[in-house]
Amino acid sequence: MTSKTLLLGVVIALSIHGAQAQDTIKFMTYNILNYPDINTSRIAYLKTIVQHIKPDVFLVNEITQPVGATNIISQALNQNGITYYDKALYVQSSDDENMLFYNTQKLGLVEQNTITTSLRNFNEYVLYYKEPGMTAQSDTVYFYVYAAHLKAGNTASDIAQRGSETSILKSYLSTRAYAENTIVAGDLNVYNNTEAAYINLTGATQANLHDVVGSGVWHSNSFYKMHFTQSTRIVAIDGGATGGMDDRFDMILFSDDMQTGSKGAKYIPGTYRAVGQDGLRLNSSLIDPVNNSEPTNVINALYYIKSILFQRMICFTLKLMLM
Repeated sequence: MTSKTLLLGVVIALSIHGAQAQDTIKFMTYNILNYPDINTSRIAYLKTIVQHIKPDVFLVNEITQPVGATNIISQALNQNGITYYDKALYVQSSDDENMLFYNTQKLGLVEQNTITTSLRNFNEYVLYYKEPGMTAQSDTVYFYVYAAHLKAGNTASDIAQRGSETSILKSYLSTRAYAENTIVAGDLNVYNNTEAAYINLTGATQANLHDVVGSGVWHSNSFYKMHFTQSTRIVAIDGGATGGMDDRFDMILFSDDMQTGSKGAKYIPGTYRAVGQDGLRLNSSLIDPVNNSEPTNVINALYYIKSILFQRMICFTLKLMLM
């Protein structure tokens, strides 16, 4: 692959009302590029990033072997005295895999499914919030999370392929009669809001997915600099793609109920962000000019972690409201 994007981090904070407690959940997504096939030492940079952000839900694209998921748990997440991260089941397919990691102190995984397309599959993960003192009879908040990695490229066939893939996901979402707090996240590779893929995801569906940033023509548009997730570099490193920050390929979309809190979780405005993005870069790298949006070691880790595909993490925050 020759595309390049940065780590996208979306933090979801949850405030729990009626349970005499408050909590936050951080949600992040990242395309890690053919890991561990390419330069396994990059795990040290990922450790720096995740130990800084400490996500509660971490979706990853482009894991190529089961050992890659194991390495992320043991060498990046469960480090520095942390032992509470677990992962979903690794499901092999004809292409690279998605993976979900989660904080078991706050969340449990009750179900996962694969939604097959002709290129890369979507992965569905159903999580529940571990309300303090909950029993087998307790009600709680559920999240239906979908990891997506759509076809890259800007040719007519690439755009059509993304449209085909998302049509399949849209149809699947419409069959989920009891789905709530739906999140679709990952490397969507879309260039503007007129693409069929974007329309399929944000149009009328069972989920009615919402885009915090809003529709637009994002490619090389300075108005969206704060949301660019590709590329961290303008020079090749380890054969990596170049071009600087000029596209918003990575996204996290969520259902209308997370705007209103009607299903117990509500997005906190202003928490959606591309980690390491300060809005000062258009076709320039993550480190030039100097980037003070995160600690220097985190910025450097975001810059150097990718060998070919450079992706930025996205985070956002939700409130949980339990009655």
